[in-house]
Amino acid sequence: MKIDWKKCDYSYEEIIENSMDYIDRRMLYMNNTSWNQVADDIEDCLKYAINGQFRNVVGFVEGEPAVFAMFGVECSGDALRIYNLLVAPKFRGKGVGKQAVKDIIDERNIFDLNRTFSRVLTSVYSDNEKSYDMFTGLGLKFMEIEDNLISMERKL
Repeated sequence: MKIDWKKCDYSYEEIIENSMDYIDRRMLYMNNTSWNQVADDIEDCLKYAINGQFRNVVGFVEGEPAVFAMFGVECSGDALRIYNLLVAPKFRGKGVGKQAVKDIIDERNIFDLNRTFSRVLTSVYSDNEKSYDMFTGLGLKFMEIEDNLISMERKL
């Protein structure tokens, strides 16, 4: 599956908001905050980090916005963290999320990251079985669970 990526900005806010229900908001740690506000907050934190980088992107499948992702390089450049990944309802269960993660960590570096990182990190709620299964299927391993949140890692 081919995903065409573009930088996500405020013009996508309504599409993103319409793609999320209450459960999605909870799973993305966004109960009372918009997608772009979370992206702005993460970007603000990473711009002061050593080797910090941030990407907020939207992926199109067959010309339609299908997936939204926030990820960045942190831990002094050692880790690529996937903060949020949201697949539009129409595209769920079709491999879009899995392809998005593959694109994010792909060696072709389509997001123009300074590839200082040697591992990929993410976190999912313990009751988010679909995301957990997707990430384990992509080689991320359980690290720890704290407050119902599972930390996962894959060494590159």
